[in-house]
This record gives sequence, C-alpha cells and structure tokens, in this order.
Amino acid sequence: WKGGRKFDNSKSSYQLDPNSNFKRGWDIAQAVILVYIALVVPFRVGYKQPAEGMVYGLDILIDLYFYVDIAFNFITGCPLDTDEDVIVYNSWMIAKTYAKSWLPIDVVACLPIDVVLRVMEGRFMCSMNRDGCPPKMEGAEGSGAGQLLRLFKLLRLFRLIKLLRLFKILRLLEKYQDDLFAYMHFLSVGKLIIILLYMGHIFGCCFHYFSAEDWRTVEENAQIRNGRLDPWLKVYFEDAEPTEGDVWDRCERVIAC
Repeated sequence: WKGGRKFDNSKSSYQLDPNSNFKRGWDIAQAVILVYIALVVPFRVGYKQPAEGMVYGLDILIDLYFYVDIAFNFITGCPLDTDEDVIVYNSWMIAKTYAKSWLPIDVVACLPIDVVLRVMEGRFMCSMNRDGCPPKMEGAEGSGAGQLLRLFKLLRLFRLIKLLRLFKILRLLEKYQDDLFAYMHFLSVGKLIIILLYMGHIFGCCFHYFSAEDWRTVEENAQIRNGRLDPWLKVYFEDAEPTEGDVWDRCERVIAC
C-alpha cells in the first residue's frame, strides 16, 4: 500500500535488487571512479592538461558508465518512504522517486560539455591519437579573435560540471550507512580532513588557471615580453606555461617534500 492505495510491487526480470551483489560491485566501482574524477577534473581544467590518447578513451568510458548508471536507476528498486525494509519495484514509483531526488543532478553532470568544446575546436578526433592534438594558434592580444578566445577559454570552466557527480558519494553513504555505522566516528573525522584537503586542491587548480597568460592584462604581458616582469608561475615553478610532463614533475617534487 502507498498513500492508502494499493500498487503492483512485483519485481520484473529486468529490474535490479539494490542489495544484490551486482549492485554492490557497481557501487564500489562508482566510488573508485568518483575519486578519480575528484582529483583529475580540477587538475586538467586548472593546469590546461586535456586528456588525450588512451586517457581520453578512459574518460569516454567513464562518461558511458554514468549514462548507464542513470538507466539503471530507473530499473533499480528503492526503499519505501514509510518502511525502508520494503523495496519498491513499481516502475512508476521508482521513476517518480528518482525524478524528485537525484535525476536533475545526474542529468546536468552528464552533459557532454567536454565533447562539445572539442568538436567546436575541431580537436575531437585528434584527441584520440596517441600523440594528441597539435598546438593551437592563439589569437593576437586585444584583437577580436583574442577576446573571443578568452571568452571561449572561460567556457572551459563548464567542464567542472562533472564534479556534480561527487554528490553520488552522499548517495552511497546514505545507502550503506547501516553497514558503516560502527565506523561513523572515524568517518566523521576523516570526512572533515578530506574536505579540507580537497578544497585546497580545488582552490590551487583554480588559482593556477586564472594566473596563466590568458588572464593577464595587456600591460602585464607587455612587461613580461620586455623582461621587466616575471610571472609568479615562472618564479616559483621555473615555467610560466607548463607542459604535461612539467606538471607531473612538479607533483612529484611536492610529494617528495
């Protein structure tokens, strides 16, 4: 019964039990993927290190995983509001519950922003190549093309929409809170530490993004070209425009310290 009305709660052959071994394995895989997304997405946006070659293929597979996850959520049973021990398999009620909770966030997080930007730049196919795409020609500073390029680079921040997928961590914690009850005190402290460290990661990547040449004033770029001003990225890291290899070298030095 639901709201005083009787409904069909028989489980169909294509529907999934939320407590099955398959769903547990699917959730564990999702947790691992979410850690990867949390670390890599801000890094790639902040340090202008787009995924290319096999790594880009991996990112596409991850996107496909979350598309499939949305479909699974429509066929996975959900606990009854008034009794969590009762699993609801009525298709209409599953869809209604999902639409009122996580569906909007999941849909926005799955928007193919990165693919659209690569297609607009004409760099989608070459991103699949092992050696990646050739360097792009930048527009002249202050020109119409240069201003348009700066606006386009600002749009790249929309790649951070993928971070909305991190809300799925809350969903996983809510689902397995009974299994993790004995570790709640440790999880509370650990969660606080992880949040503080992760905010440092986010702010560092964003600060680097807006400290590169694309966001300096015309006067600052002129002084740098004349040798009268050194950008702080060059002063502290010996390179104002790092390559992917330089970035990983810096990460190794930070870890070593």
